[in-house]
Amino acid sequence: MIHFAPLQSLNKQSKSSYSIYDQLSLNPNFSTADSPCTRDHINNLIKFMREEWKMLSITDMVYNHTASDSDWIKQHPEASYNLQNSPHLKPAYLLDRLVCYISLKVATDQLENIGIPAKLDRPQHVDSLKDYLMKEVNKLQLHQFYTVDIDKTLNKFLSALHEAIDGVKLSVPGSLSHIKQNAVTNLSIQQDVHFRREHSSVDVKVALLLYTNQLLEISSKPKDDIIAAIIADFEQRLVHLNEEKKAKVQLDVDAAINNVIQGILYRFIHEHGEKIGQVTLRNPLVQTYFVNKKNGYIPSSLDDDVTHMEQSAKYIMACNGWVMGDNPLKNFALPDSSVYLRRELVVWGDCLKLRYGDKPEDSPHLWQRMEEYTRQTVEIFHGIRLDNCHSTPLHVAEHMMKLARRIRPNLYVVAELFTSNESTDNIFVNRLGLNSLIREALSSNSMSDLGRMVHRYGGKPVGSFVQPSVQVLAPSVAHALFMDATHDNESITAKQYGRTINDSLPLAAAVAMSCCAVGSNRGFDEFIPHHIDIVQETRLYSSWSTQPTDLSQYCSENTGIISAKKVLNSLHQYMGDSGYSQVYVHDLSASVVSVTRHSPLTHKSVIGVVRSASNLNDDVNPNCDHLSFEGNISTVKLYSRVEGKCESPGFTKHDKYLNGLTSYITNTQTDVDITDIHGLEFSQITPTMQQIVFNYFPPGTVLIISVEPNADLTDAVTEVFKSVSAINSCRAGCKSTSGDTDEIGTMMSKLTLSDLNVILYHCEAEESVISGFGSYNVPDYGPLVYAGLQGIFSVMSRIRSSNDLGHPLCQNIRAGNWLFEYTTSRLAAYPSLKQFSEFVTSIFKPVMLLPRYLIPCYFDILMAALSLMIYQTAWSKLGMFASQGSPLAKELALCTLQFCGKVGTAQLAKLTPSLELQYKHPVTEEVDLVSISAGLPHFSEGLMRIWGRDTFIALRGLMLVTERFHEAKAIILSFAATLRHGLIPNLHGEGVHARYNCRDAVWWWFQAIQDYCSFVPQGHEIFKEELLRIFHTDDSEPYGAGYKTQPLAEVMQEALQRHADGIYFRERNAGKAIDEHMREEGFTVEAGIDWNTGFVFGGNSYNCGTWMDKMGSSDKAGNKGKPATPSICLNYSLVKQGWLGSGVGRLVCIYVKWLSDLSKKNKYPFEGVAVKKPEWSHSQLVTFSVWSNLIERNFEKYFFVDGTYTSTDVDPHPELINKHNIYKDLVGSSTAWTDYQLRPNFPIAIVVAPHLFTTEKAVVALEMVETHLVGPLGLKTLDSSDWNYNGDYLNNDDSDNYKTARGFNYHNGPEWLWPLGYFMRASLVIAERLESQTPGTIEKTVMNIEHKLANHHLALLSTDWKSLPELTNTNGQKCMDSCPAQAWSISCILDVLYDIKALHNRKNFKFFVTKLYSLLEL
Repeated sequence: MIHFAPLQSLNKQSKSSYSIYDQLSLNPNFSTADSPCTRDHINNLIKFMREEWKMLSITDMVYNHTASDSDWIKQHPEASYNLQNSPHLKPAYLLDRLVCYISLKVATDQLENIGIPAKLDRPQHVDSLKDYLMKEVNKLQLHQFYTVDIDKTLNKFLSALHEAIDGVKLSVPGSLSHIKQNAVTNLSIQQDVHFRREHSSVDVKVALLLYTNQLLEISSKPKDDIIAAIIADFEQRLVHLNEEKKAKVQLDVDAAINNVIQGILYRFIHEHGEKIGQVTLRNPLVQTYFVNKKNGYIPSSLDDDVTHMEQSAKYIMACNGWVMGDNPLKNFALPDSSVYLRRELVVWGDCLKLRYGDKPEDSPHLWQRMEEYTRQTVEIFHGIRLDNCHSTPLHVAEHMMKLARRIRPNLYVVAELFTSNESTDNIFVNRLGLNSLIREALSSNSMSDLGRMVHRYGGKPVGSFVQPSVQVLAPSVAHALFMDATHDNESITAKQYGRTINDSLPLAAAVAMSCCAVGSNRGFDEFIPHHIDIVQETRLYSSWSTQPTDLSQYCSENTGIISAKKVLNSLHQYMGDSGYSQVYVHDLSASVVSVTRHSPLTHKSVIGVVRSASNLNDDVNPNCDHLSFEGNISTVKLYSRVEGKCESPGFTKHDKYLNGLTSYITNTQTDVDITDIHGLEFSQITPTMQQIVFNYFPPGTVLIISVEPNADLTDAVTEVFKSVSAINSCRAGCKSTSGDTDEIGTMMSKLTLSDLNVILYHCEAEESVISGFGSYNVPDYGPLVYAGLQGIFSVMSRIRSSNDLGHPLCQNIRAGNWLFEYTTSRLAAYPSLKQFSEFVTSIFKPVMLLPRYLIPCYFDILMAALSLMIYQTAWSKLGMFASQGSPLAKELALCTLQFCGKVGTAQLAKLTPSLELQYKHPVTEEVDLVSISAGLPHFSEGLMRIWGRDTFIALRGLMLVTERFHEAKAIILSFAATLRHGLIPNLHGEGVHARYNCRDAVWWWFQAIQDYCSFVPQGHEIFKEELLRIFHTDDSEPYGAGYKTQPLAEVMQEALQRHADGIYFRERNAGKAIDEHMREEGFTVEAGIDWNTGFVFGGNSYNCGTWMDKMGSSDKAGNKGKPATPSICLNYSLVKQGWLGSGVGRLVCIYVKWLSDLSKKNKYPFEGVAVKKPEWSHSQLVTFSVWSNLIERNFEKYFFVDGTYTSTDVDPHPELINKHNIYKDLVGSSTAWTDYQLRPNFPIAIVVAPHLFTTEKAVVALEMVETHLVGPLGLKTLDSSDWNYNGDYLNNDDSDNYKTARGFNYHNGPEWLWPLGYFMRASLVIAERLESQTPGTIEKTVMNIEHKLANHHLALLSTDWKSLPELTNTNGQKCMDSCPAQAWSISCILDVLYDIKALHNRKNFKFFVTKLYSLLEL
């Protein structure tokens, strides 16, 4: 690709290629009198180059400025920053004119008498100039543009003061005392927008308020005295304000003088400066900042400029430039910038800065001109370089790039940014769609720095991970166009670089070894030892000749480094075409760097070694590290260095052609044997490792070798890919001629879901108690979250996506085989996984034979294939919904395995011997019964693993949706065996150590039984299943009278009857042994049925009975022994108790309604419960139908808050209502106001008992939840406007804050995930009702849910646990004390997807469940 400088007509005086006179016309130098050059000629040339030379073309776009002599801008001065539209530039303009006139005086020797001659060559001259400049600048009194006229302001204030005294009302709003308090700070100078001298002002109305007290005393003191005192004080305030402004302006002026002086020193004095010598009219002290474009105006003096400043304002235009270290996103010409006044601009005197405004309407002609300029350019050229991109307004560049890409969609856009910050660079890259950023090797300050640039911009590291076809969008380094030197910088021999001409070749070689776009500037290869100035240079480049006769007029392959550059360019092209996409950079010494290009497909390498020539007197022995590498050298691609032909090379510029140094030659050798190169000692140090020792490697030398891989490496890679192929074939169900695939498939088919739980998961605590292994501990990282393979998969997927080869896990894998040994040994510890363990061992062997630097990459390839096979196996065993579901459904189904496993310290209660026979493992023939962990890692083993409530809330999603019906039945029966007091336990404890302190677990158990019957064909047969009752009576010991069998239906009925009778008991072993925080009263458990309403009631002020069960534990804060939430249904008198809301009471309704239907069909052997009311002489049967109807009649009457605010028996305290159109969480709390709290529980009831809800009320109530409770991942557990709300849970909070200490706010704000699942399901229930009257409601609801589920999908994939948490803090923020993997969170979100699918099957509506990206695709 060839880069053309702008082809438009240029500034007639400077001739600079970047000072464009007319953006819409071509440079007349391309034309002759007989043959004018047109855009068609240019277009034909570009096409010819593309078609014949296979060469693309790129040119510059200059949007930020136009030439100072452009005629069009005189017709449209609004397109510039001038003194009319930017009057804040007036002080800067006057300062600029002053400097110009001083420069004129110096040039004409008018100041020589005060020590300032025209020939400035001594620092003393500049010191004298500085003193003179300061004196003259002070005469300008620039501060007057910012200050007030004190006399005029006093007169204006005096008039306002008399009006105030005469009783005129002040118009400033607010109380006098308040305004008086703030008046002093508000009194400030208001800048005159036109920037006229002493025309700034102050607000006299605000000023009057400073003197409120004095004005109030006007009737008691002499009026004239008060006025005089006020005026005197106000005058002093004005003087002070003016002095503040003057001081600030003086700081700017001092900075301006210093910058002027520094510029003069650079141009005339400094060793590394321009060294102009003499001040002339053509070479002034400094460049001007402003140009006056008014026709016919010829300045004669500073006074003349001042006189004409206002009438010429719109023609006095600001020049462009750049500001060192400034924010590139800030426009330095706007009023909030002092760049022009402070003279901080490195000015381009031949360019006027263009003023676009915020939108095209602000400068129509300019936008239209630049749009046409863009169109003309991109219609011809294949790419553009955005000149001065960092100073071009971003919104302008964005607009033009959109236009350009509409014309040429494949436009290549490149820019050179001087932001010194990659983050800022990326803003431009992303906003403008830049394809590449120009990077320059010549800007490196050492060989090590050059190596850093090659590493940073030159490709992926060697051993990089293979990326999937679908990737997570992640930040990356902007693609580079890596130049050895750019066109607008000095030659390599410039003193600031500290290099010699011999350095050209090492620099070029390092660039060529980079895996990115590379480029060069004409003249670099030809040893031109000076900057080719695009403004001043008029000579022609030399022409090409194979046999040049004049080395100044012609160049050839023997010129400069062209011969070596030809090899380097061919090699760069070859490596790009051949897939050498990986790079490794190694500093062999301070002056020697090696760069390796590696092909990840063939494992061939090209290694380049370059030595800096910044010091030609260095020893020919570089004293560097040896170059060691795996493989065999196939050929030496290049051995070369630049050599001088004489000790003192001279140089003379040709008058017509750009010529380079001819006193140097490049010695270039290719395709030579490494052993034939003098000074290189080659040896074989191991069977696979070779080494080169550099005994003779002079400065400026380049060596490039090609390396073939060892046979052992090739064989090992082949074996790895055989394993991967066999695994992939097995996953795809293909047959293999070798039989490997069939054998693997058979092995995988024998695995049970509990085996897969072992293979993939087990947190640290689980694995420790089962096998004793624990999780694998990675040095400098910590233990993996799972002992199973998912622990590895999770970290590797994150490492892969960021290509983080420096990750501690990669370092550990490279350092040794410990992870391989741990994995195989752990799997071998499980008898049922013997075959799988042997298989994993076999596929690990070839990976361990690879070079250590390649092991992470190939280990990841193998792990990725293995993970997909395991996942596919799991999905095939998790039912049709999982195997055929959406990516999110698949991943959630996979998550269910995390919680369902066997842990010896937490087993289910015994089943009958005949039933246990049905749960034998196919390999070990041991009983294979899994339990459900409430969450990992907090609830992983022992007594804390199995919770009654959590188990049955999660059972539907974890086991029924995934068709694990057999295991679901075992869990239902196991808990039935533990029934005591009509309750199932909160903590299971194998039944023997159970704790019966929750009142809702039994109702969730009932719900799970109902769900089981609806999912499983002939599911009601479970009622007949026999189970082993642990407690024959409430007070008996476990299995006290031997084993007692009983059908499930009888146990169910017992639980109902006990509630009908009333439950009242004290927990066994009550005291600190079972709960160190609960008070004595809290160990009393009470529950029953209110037969006036049918509602469940229970609890007291000291215990917790539902899922919102946080018990206070802080003595310091005073909440110890106190329940944190009222949903425990508190006793508040001996007569009436609170009714269970929270969705639990509604569970009762749907359950008894369901049993009523089953009883009528003779599928359940009982009709109802026996009830004894005080007014009845004996017990009577209350049928399930009667009980259900009773609840239905009373439900909305008592639980819905309609906002009428009228006192009734139902709402005795309407004044406490905080939110209306909600459903209460409970009725009859001991703290009356908590009845009216908005909490997330009633959607549960909509799902399980929709018949209780009228559609209209349910709709508005769900809208209240959507508005006030829905968070990114969960539902707030309390409305944020509630006094008790605090959304951030911190369990170790040791403060004295009653509401939060020791995590007391666990259920008073934090956002729990599982209720959100019920909310989304409730929304579907109501949407289905509304669909007939409002078509499209279902689709709209599903789309809303899909939007929410996207957050869950991302959350699941972004954590090593590959799961969903228990809860989050405010607005979805991570809660460090939450379980990162929670059973009911996974279950309830999976339930949503299942319900959407079921609704689709019923209604056949169009829906999409968010695809995002899946584990399968990654």
